[in-house]
Amino acid sequence: MKTKLSILATTALLSVTLLSGCGSDEPESDQQTETAPSVVQDKLLSQIPAETPYFFASRERMSEEDSMALVEKLGTMEELDSQLAELEQLQATTDEPGMQAFLGVMISVLKAFENVETLEDYHQIGLMPNARSAVYGLGLLPAARMELHDEELFRAFFEGLISDMKVELHEAKLGDTDYWHTPAEQMLQTLITIRDDQVIIGLLPSNAGDEVVEQLFGITPPLISLLESGELLQLEQRYHYSPYGSGRISSKGLVSEFISPQHPASQALLQLDETNPADFEACRDDINRLTSLFPALVMGIHELDSQRISGSLRLATSSELAADMSSLTTTVPGLGSGKGVASLGMALDVQALTRMLQKYSRHVHTTPFTCRAAG
Repeated sequence: MKTKLSILATTALLSVTLLSGCGSDEPESDQQTETAPSVVQDKLLSQIPAETPYFFASRERMSEEDSMALVEKLGTMEELDSQLAELEQLQATTDEPGMQAFLGVMISVLKAFENVETLEDYHQIGLMPNARSAVYGLGLLPAARMELHDEELFRAFFEGLISDMKVELHEAKLGDTDYWHTPAEQMLQTLITIRDDQVIIGLLPSNAGDEVVEQLFGITPPLISLLESGELLQLEQRYHYSPYGSGRISSKGLVSEFISPQHPASQALLQLDETNPADFEACRDDINRLTSLFPALVMGIHELDSQRISGSLRLATSSELAADMSSLTTTVPGLGSGKGVASLGMALDVQALTRMLQKYSRHVHTTPFTCRAAG
């Protein structure tokens, strides 16, 4: 059951990521007179906890004109069709009602974008084609935020969608915040609200308390936010990403939160496990050895303008492993000496590869893995 719950959370993260990547081609920065959000004004990054085990977000936005030019160049309809197909496939393969409802909401929202073609179309439903957005975790559980052009216009647009959705949504109120949610009888609940000039969506366990919902909606801000930590700027500087979107998935953070959950959302999720879970705490040393070799998956956008978008996905490794792997490359004799348009070649230092394999084999032999819980 614990494994099933983690798979549900992972599926939810994937589906939120698909939605976030579509609504507006929405990365994000400001190449016009409009200034980037300041530390005080930034309502997006200031609501994301710095300790989140995963996130993808942007600091700035490009101009609406450049965004529309890029949308037209990339072919939005083809992209929408692809994302719809992926979400519908996810929905067809899950048997958990809460997850099916979560995906159903996303599919309905995506389909509504089929008729959004011009800047005026975006504005009429309260959206911006250049809206900044963020996907992140409240512990293991996924959440997403997207900036709005006009709260009331988007509220009217979304309320119009609800009547056509094949999903049961109820209205509720927490303090002065109105929101929608799927039935509480389901193991996982989708929660949606419109506040602080953003639409916010999250997937939470049905047994999560109001304090978790308050964190999701930004009623209770994080102790230290992603904005305050400066991690986005650090990623941009280290990996040469633009301010239009970057993020990371911490393998150690995810595993630690699964083994010994600290966030109340993760704790609520794992409390739904009615079986006797494996004692993964006994495997912590072995898991730490593995996650220290591959601590994170890092991704980001290098270029974003009216003509092109480019990015990269990197598997971060320990400094020792990186040094060992860099020793494997060597020259290719004669490469580039011909008169062809291009020359391609690859070579490995076999002796260096052998030494590296022997080194890590000795490590495992000297200190073998002892975990049995995952077996």
